[in-house]
Amino acid sequence: MTTGAVVVAVIALTAAGVVRRDEERAARRSSGATPRFVLPVGSDPTLGRSISSPEVGTVPDDLVKYARSVAGPRFGGLWLAQLPDTGYRIGLVGGNASDVRRLTAAFVKVGLPGEVVSVANSESKLNRVVLSLRNRLAQINRKTVVPISIGVRPDLNAVLITAPFVGDSQSAQQRFVYQATTEYGSLVRVTSGVVAATTLPCRSVFCDPPLRGGVWIYGSLSGCTGGFIVRSVSDGKLYQLTAGHCQYLWNGTWLTDFINGTTHRIGPIHNRRFDASADAGIVAINNIAGWRPRAWVAVRSGSGATRNDAYSIIGDSIPIVGQRVCSSGAGLVATSCGVVTRTGVAVTYRDQHVTVYGLVEANFCTVPGDSGSPVFANHVAYGIVSGQLSKCDSLFTPIRTAEAVMHVQVARDGG
Repeated sequence: MTTGAVVVAVIALTAAGVVRRDEERAARRSSGATPRFVLPVGSDPTLGRSISSPEVGTVPDDLVKYARSVAGPRFGGLWLAQLPDTGYRIGLVGGNASDVRRLTAAFVKVGLPGEVVSVANSESKLNRVVLSLRNRLAQINRKTVVPISIGVRPDLNAVLITAPFVGDSQSAQQRFVYQATTEYGSLVRVTSGVVAATTLPCRSVFCDPPLRGGVWIYGSLSGCTGGFIVRSVSDGKLYQLTAGHCQYLWNGTWLTDFINGTTHRIGPIHNRRFDASADAGIVAINNIAGWRPRAWVAVRSGSGATRNDAYSIIGDSIPIVGQRVCSSGAGLVATSCGVVTRTGVAVTYRDQHVTVYGLVEANFCTVPGDSGSPVFANHVAYGIVSGQLSKCDSLFTPIRTAEAVMHVQVARDGG
């Protein structure tokens, strides 16, 4: 996050039918909306015949791809359930016994606890609701003090809207929420809570070469966190990924320091995006021989993390609701871990008048200077920090989105 940079302010509306954050789990349990299928795993002659079952490895990718291929338009999403009943869940619209057996067997193959649960709404249906609402969102949020955000909650089988309290909201926002709940009914839930975000100057840590993720990078008065080392898909060159909004505040050469305090150049901006499609950018690494970039993250001691200055990244994947992820921020000077709470989030960064779609919300902590921070778990890259709704309610760009718009892939061999 950077000096005078993006500011998001999102506070939530309380009204009839509104579900508070601390009531969501109880509401979900009592609603009866996701009964479990009670079917034996058994053998299914169709399993693996025309569609390959998932491989052990990058679990969210494996399970999502397989579940989509099996269930098609009836796929209701994948999430990781929290205590007291933990494990992966695949939502399925309708109770086709063969599909349930095939999906249940997939959990057995990858060696993870999981169940198939019945849901009313498919993933594609929820995504269509988000698309419809987000097309109106930029206009609604244009001159508001406290913007609205939206995102998918597969565990609630709904689109979750975060909006201001009635006393703090403008009439256009109130109409937006009313129309959304009237038009989409149970497809939409509204949450309450006080959340706000700012970005400010930072102080943080540095590393000697090799260049890696999780270090402070800066230019002029702007400072952010360097994200993953990435490789161009066209020519194989190495770059450092970070947040795109950082690079709109400093258009020159990006720098970092060695641990002895000396300043060294990394390189200029090569590409950047801060718009509806993504918040991502890449910095050229001019002196490859000197920097010797590696696919590492500087992990610091923090909530659920042990220091490791050479934490290796061996792959990338999609984040899912309920999954534990960590961020190693140069502003926080610590590694913070939390759980993914929403996907497909659309939010307006107020002072830049920019609405970004497709972000992910998670409850790890961030502070000024953490924009661009790598988001990871189990040596797998999941995204880069974009902003926050509050200190421990953070937003990040999914790694697959960043890779696509920057035409790169996360480095896995360190160059």
